[in-house]
Amino acid sequence: SRQFGYFLFNARSAVLLELDAYHYNIAQRLQEKGAFHKSQEEADFFQLLEDCMVLVDEQDDERWLLQQRYRRNLASFSTETLGLVICPTLACNFNCPYCFESTHHDRSSMSDKTADELLRFVEWHSDTRQLLVTWYGGEPTLAFERLVDLTRKFQKRYPGRYKADLVTNGFELDRQKIRSLESLDITKVQITLDGLEDTHNKRRPHMHGKPTFRRILDAVDMLLHSSYTGTIDLRVNIDHTNQEEYPALLDLIRQRFDDKRVKVYPGHINTVSGKTHTQCALCGNEWLELAVDTYFRHGIVPPGALYPQPRPFTICTATSHYGYIVGPEGELYKCWEDVGKPERVVGTISCMEALEESELTWRYMTGTDPYHDPSCQECPVLPVCGGGCPNKRLRALQFNEKDLEYCAPFKDRLEQCLEVYCDLFRTRELCNVFLGESENPGLSPSGYRVIHQGAQSTHS
Repeated sequence: SRQFGYFLFNARSAVLLELDAYHYNIAQRLQEKGAFHKSQEEADFFQLLEDCMVLVDEQDDERWLLQQRYRRNLASFSTETLGLVICPTLACNFNCPYCFESTHHDRSSMSDKTADELLRFVEWHSDTRQLLVTWYGGEPTLAFERLVDLTRKFQKRYPGRYKADLVTNGFELDRQKIRSLESLDITKVQITLDGLEDTHNKRRPHMHGKPTFRRILDAVDMLLHSSYTGTIDLRVNIDHTNQEEYPALLDLIRQRFDDKRVKVYPGHINTVSGKTHTQCALCGNEWLELAVDTYFRHGIVPPGALYPQPRPFTICTATSHYGYIVGPEGELYKCWEDVGKPERVVGTISCMEALEESELTWRYMTGTDPYHDPSCQECPVLPVCGGGCPNKRLRALQFNEKDLEYCAPFKDRLEQCLEVYCDLFRTRELCNVFLGESENPGLSPSGYRVIHQGAQSTHS
């Protein structure tokens, strides 16, 4: 890095080393030639490289790939947890132009018959130890009575082993609903904003034209001043048309909601094939560039400080054997983005046998495995990418959709991510010196040091 000096990052261990020019040259020669005669003075440095998995033999890399494929299969086909995303209705009171659902004007809700079948569906999974539910839609608060009724029955089936989240636009959250959240075991509420008031009201309008921004903030106020003890995630959807508003909106939220339970994070608006809208969706690389730019221009630290953490495989609802999205008529999907698309239905809650015969399920569960993809096996960032989004991977590689980025942005923007982390690290060091909590920041006389331990390093 021109700004920060010499660094070495290893994706397998997620270790970041700072080096002087001499040790950087050694690392470069190792990379180019694969062998280097080491002197006794450099023994400690080479031991560090081995501990951090920078130096490994070819057989070790092959063993690692086999191990991660095995671990992915274990996690993917686990029956420990039944994970359900339940849409009690696809109806929505908003009319967002970029919404991926084509059915948000459908006013139907889950019937008593479908609810009974859903309970039997849960009973079929008798080998599970816990039930995790995300209430989704549409707008799930429009079918709140159904949500309450199902929750009470789930709690009886999984006493002390049931937990839920609520994804809502927040417009229909009132004091009565909020008072019931705790007893419904809803531990997190996610609400979305799309910028400052004028922009948000244009991008997330009520279906009858009402402004929605202030009412959503009032709902957050009610949550914070109630008996509710869970967390509140405020997702801010950002694209090219509103990205400059994010710092000001973040300041507004922090000033109004001075509470650690409120977590704010930027959201990425996905592009969906065949869907036209007025928003400009950011691809993965553009999204990362925006996060880096926002940090250096406004000092806003992105989630995780953009540090590439080990993620050798992606396990989500789409790649979980006991993971399903349940539609209001009992139809089953494997991915949130498939909801409302008849061609993406993998079965119904009334026929378990049909699920095992769903080709789409096979494709999600095994066809999106990056360890069956030669290009992923050779990719140096696979340990922090995990193969990317299974839905996009499926659509790009198996359904031949064009211009879909399924890889993690680390593949092309790793240096930018690490520069953000290095800047944060150096800033903390200088602050500690200024406060008298440490002395002499920087490299030790050895000429190298670990500045991020990663997940597997044992070198002190």
